[in-house]
Amino acid sequence: MGEFETKTWSVFANADWQLTPDFSLTTCIRHTDGSQDYVGCSVEVNGSMQPNVNVFNRTYFSLIYATPPAAPLLENGCNTFDVATNSFGAVTSSTKEDNISWRAMGNWTPQDNLVLFASVTQGYKSAATPVNAASKSEQNAPATQESLLADELGVKASLFDQRMQANAALFYYDYEDKQLAAFFPDPICKALSRLQNIPTAEAYGLDAEVTYLISEELTAFGGLTLLHTEIGAFDTVDGFGLPVNRQGDPFLYSPETVASLALLYDRPVSADLGVRAWLSGRWQSESTAGTPDDALYDIDSYGLLNGSIGIYCLDDHWDISVWGKKRTDEYYWQQITSNANVILRFAGMQQTYGGSLTYRH
Repeated sequence: MGEFETKTWSVFANADWQLTPDFSLTTCIRHTDGSQDYVGCSVEVNGSMQPNVNVFNRTYFSLIYATPPAAPLLENGCNTFDVATNSFGAVTSSTKEDNISWRAMGNWTPQDNLVLFASVTQGYKSAATPVNAASKSEQNAPATQESLLADELGVKASLFDQRMQANAALFYYDYEDKQLAAFFPDPICKALSRLQNIPTAEAYGLDAEVTYLISEELTAFGGLTLLHTEIGAFDTVDGFGLPVNRQGDPFLYSPETVASLALLYDRPVSADLGVRAWLSGRWQSESTAGTPDDALYDIDSYGLLNGSIGIYCLDDHWDISVWGKKRTDEYYWQQITSNANVILRFAGMQQTYGGSLTYRH
């Protein structure tokens, strides 16, 4: 459980500059000041954890840290242990931070239906406090704000008599103090998880999307993302509590390739009715939910296929459709986590079929 009280205020200014008939510049700046107070812990339920904590955990902590045994855990009390106070209780923290974020973006239109753009952005992600199933207070300690300097260079073009809209952008992200789930050493459990700040990290790649009007009834949508992520020098420990440097590791849940394709067929079939069909597919390459050298955290590549078909009233009062999701029936992981020396994998939704009826008054 965890309770948060967050206060934020900011001042923002924006200016658009038409420097030439073909070139415009947008600038903005924001000052943000915020604070967050947190109170939370792991709570035992109706005495279920009392025998384990009061008999074993108190003994372990007393022997490991050379202190008198902590006061016994009360029923429905916090079973998160704090070494500094030698007690089980709530974890509290308070963060107060400020930053100045800004952006500059230029748009050049050398000809009709073509825009070239470039931008530089300095942004921040506020401090974050995890709500873990924490056995020690350090697991719920806050991570400070992360900083991101983002560069982007791209194009937006209308082609083939505006039947195709193509957008593409190259990007480079430079992080400082990026927040990442990692481990810290523990003399009893070997390693415990918490949210930590990585000194440096980077990501770069390509993001592209295309919309093409094949005919008056049929439209195609395509997307492609190519991504490389990399952690800078970061001395920490692995899941066994052994020293490791994470330099060169990718970000969690960051596949290098994501591709999508969709088709929409939509046409009137009478003076009052229309038919609409939708087919979409998505594929992503392998990624990791932990240390890339540990196969237990591997997320294999997978693809999904969804579709629907239905009829609708042209005045938009109602529509009815049947649909199928994940028609490939592929078994895949969406998330992997670890807790108490157990690896937990969360599978994606199974193959699903259904129907929908919508009425708008």
